[in-house]
Amino acid sequence: MKKKLRYITIEYSDKDAPYIDELCGQIDLSCNEIIDFLNIKEFGEKVNIKLFDDLNEFRTFNVNSLKKYISVEEIPKWLCGCAKRNSVYTLCLEEYVKTKDHEEHTLEDLKNLVMHEFTHCCHNKIKNKSSYFWLAEGLAITFSHQYDTIDKTFNFTLEQAINGGSNYVNYYTMFSYVYETYGREYILELISDFKLLKEDTPKLYEETKYKYSDFKS
Repeated sequence: MKKKLRYITIEYSDKDAPYIDELCGQIDLSCNEIIDFLNIKEFGEKVNIKLFDDLNEFRTFNVNSLKKYISVEEIPKWLCGCAKRNSVYTLCLEEYVKTKDHEEHTLEDLKNLVMHEFTHCCHNKIKNKSSYFWLAEGLAITFSHQYDTIDKTFNFTLEQAINGGSNYVNYYTMFSYVYETYGREYILELISDFKLLKEDTPKLYEETKYKYSDFKS
C-alpha cells in the first residue's frame, strides 16, 4: 500500500494501517523546515519511503546493500533506518521497538526517524561531492529533532568527526556549535563546497572541543 505526500511517497503494510494517516500528517508538517533551511527551490523527484514490516528482512536488505561497499555479515542491533540516494528505509513501529535501545519508542520517535533519513535525502540533493559525518549526521539529527532533550557532549576524535564511528550525540554537538556560532549561510557553504568543509573542519573541531569537552586548561 502507498500514500503520496507533497515530497514523499510512503510504502507501508497492514501493521502501519492504524497510524499511517497520523504519521503522514506529522511528516508532511515537518518537511518544510529542512527544505526551507537548505533553500531547495526545485525539489524534483519525490523521496521514496519504505516501512519494513519484518525486522529480519530489513537486516538482510541492509547487509546485502552494504556488501557492495564493505565486508559485512550483520548490521548493528540498533540500526532501524537508512537513506540511500533518494530512498528511505525504516522499520514500522512494531518492528522498530524490537531494536536495541528503542524498546520504549513511540510514533513520534518513528516520525523523527523518518525525518532524519529524509533530511539525508534532502542533503543529497544539494551537496557537492561527499560530506563529513559531523555535518551530515548533525544536520539530520537537528532537523529531525531527535536529540532536542539530550545534553550535548564531546568525546570523539577528529577522525571520527570526519569518518564516523562515534556516538551520534557528538555529531549533534559539533553541528549545533557551528550552526549557533557561524549561522545558516555558513552551513550551506560547507554543504556546497567540499574544499571549504575539508579545510575548516579541523578548526571547527578544536573550537567545539574547547567549548564542550573536559580538555580545557
